[in-house]
Amino acid sequence: MTTTASRWKLPPSPLSEPAPKFIVTGDVTQIDLPRKSDSGLVRTMEILREVEGIGIVEFDVRDIVRHPLVKHIVEAFDKCGTDLSKVEK
Repeated sequence: MTTTASRWKLPPSPLSEPAPKFIVTGDVTQIDLPRKSDSGLVRTMEILREVEGIGIVEFDVRDIVRHPLVKHIVEAFDKCGTDLSKVEK
């Protein structure tokens, strides 16, 4: 789901004790908005990065554990500077 930062202010359900967990996954390389700066995921990560009790884990090409060829493909596109989010579908 692509969403703006303002929609992130409303949690999908009330968080309650003990030890609530709320997990969001996303891929900032897969943003399909006209401007990446409009991404709710990117902006929310910036806003919440320093909030106590919130952890943000970011992965990169070293974390690809699928077939080795997938890693080589990602590295090849990174090397030539191709932004896959701008490739026409």
